[in-house]
Amino acid sequence: MIETGRLILTMMPSLYCKLDCPHCYLTKEQRKSKACLTLEQIKITVEKIKDYYHDKDISNVAIDIYWYGGEPTTMGVKLFSDMCDIINSAFEKYKVRHTLLSALIGVDLNVWIPVINKYCNGMVQTSYDSLMRGVRYDEKWQKQVQYLVAQGLKVSTLSVFNELILKDGANNTWNKLSNLGISQTGWLPFQKNTRNNATGMFIEHSTSMNEFSDFMIEFNQLNQFKKQGNRMLINNELFINSMDTNGTNMSNTGAQTVFLMPNGDMVMPDYDKDNVEYMSPFGNILTQSFGQVLTSQSRRDWIRRQINRNNNPECLKCDSWDCCLMEFWKNNSKDDDCYGAKRYVDWVKKSSHQAPTLIENIA
Repeated sequence: MIETGRLILTMMPSLYCKLDCPHCYLTKEQRKSKACLTLEQIKITVEKIKDYYHDKDISNVAIDIYWYGGEPTTMGVKLFSDMCDIINSAFEKYKVRHTLLSALIGVDLNVWIPVINKYCNGMVQTSYDSLMRGVRYDEKWQKQVQYLVAQGLKVSTLSVFNELILKDGANNTWNKLSNLGISQTGWLPFQKNTRNNATGMFIEHSTSMNEFSDFMIEFNQLNQFKKQGNRMLINNELFINSMDTNGTNMSNTGAQTVFLMPNGDMVMPDYDKDNVEYMSPFGNILTQSFGQVLTSQSRRDWIRRQINRNNNPECLKCDSWDCCLMEFWKNNSKDDDCYGAKRYVDWVKKSSHQAPTLIENIA
């Protein structure tokens, strides 16, 4: 939990992005806005977090900084580097890791490669969505990935599973990612939000959870039987093994995570009664202490919902409830696998040959 020294801080200092991806939860206005947290505001944020752990006398602190957006590279290397320096300086006594998520399209890699090597341990995370964003987009994306790999960087993909990946199938998808040199991959179900629900894109691109679990099982099976040097790390598999072996009943509740928005709001994704995703605000780090944000009524209500598994009867009695893939609890669909992908989770627990790995230790 955040309160005990494990913090995953998802940085969204800018929401600006030129793309219009079907799974994105940001509005057109948000993606057009060039509002951005200043260096002074970043410093205020991290100093308040440091003060929180100092006052609680917690010295064994591990902090993962995930740079999301928007497209974080639109900030430019100077601003990004300065933000990283401020964070590293404030958290110099803590274990800190930076991860940059970029679409890679339109990014000058020659400018960013030294920055990624310096601050992100030579790894960049990028979204892979098959042809959901078009053939030309995919061709440009593949060239960017190949260039990064050729320059000695590691590339990790984060995929929102969609109808076109389902059509490609696990075998073709595994071969494509492997041939590109992808070293690590993770998978999420396609989520409904106000934007894609209103435009019909959710119905067009989403899949059932049964289809998600079937794909993940086949993808993992393919990966297991490849030669050791050709295997990819599958983050979902690593997470399940880690939580099943070393987890607690708080391990997959999101209690270690908070998102920072351009105006200083600290939020987390949540779902309404119709499973439409939105950002639930906890407080504002620029006007409040970190402790006030964490103990706000809205965060306590949010945490309670996660711990109680949204009061889903099937989740409360499930023997995999403490290591399932449910990102943030919502209502399951009738006659479908649950949003925690129980069939896939149970398969990993019984069949995985991947040695248990603490999620914090994934390089």
